[in-house]
Amino acid sequence: MMKKVFLFVSLSLFILFPFALAQTQKVAEVQLTILKYGLVIWTPANLNLGSVLPWNQVEKTFDDYFWVEDLRGSDIGYYTTIQCDGLYGPDNFVITWIQLLWNSIEFLAWVENQTLLYSNLSSWTDITQPQLYFYKIDNTPLNYHINKYWNKPSIRAFIPNDAPAGDYKWRITYTLYDMSFDL
Repeated sequence: MMKKVFLFVSLSLFILFPFALAQTQKVAEVQLTILKYGLVIWTPANLNLGSVLPWNQVEKTFDDYFWVEDLRGSDIGYYTTIQCDGLYGPDNFVITWIQLLWNSIEFLAWVENQTLLYSNLSSWTDITQPQLYFYKIDNTPLNYHINKYWNKPSIRAFIPNDAPAGDYKWRITYTLYDMSFDL
């Protein structure tokens, strides 16, 4: 009788020991980012125009995209404007000869009619005042709804002869107007 009990105990330890090892825990992090639902714009972070001498011009295409994402699923229009109030340099010198050109637009989702988007920037345009950048007409049929699109524009600055040497900084303002507030 003693042998059977000992055998039972030995088998129980043998079976339980591997089971206890199988319960080792590992913890992994899970991350979730919730984006704003609705009408969203994104802009590139920065752009370096490089170096140039006075009485020249510098031209560059943005490294990253300006883009719009419309998750509303509606036929309501919207438009965006873009503006650069100048390149600010040493001695409070401001360069205000700045132009922007809309380059080809890339549609990323739900495109059935690309003529529903417009821009005033199909040729070099002064952007020291707000200029229409993207425009989607109101009351667009839902089967033509454009969900997401982006563009890498080019910018050009004319450097005057009296511009002092040094670093110049600028700010581009990109504004979104949702036409649903006009209803």
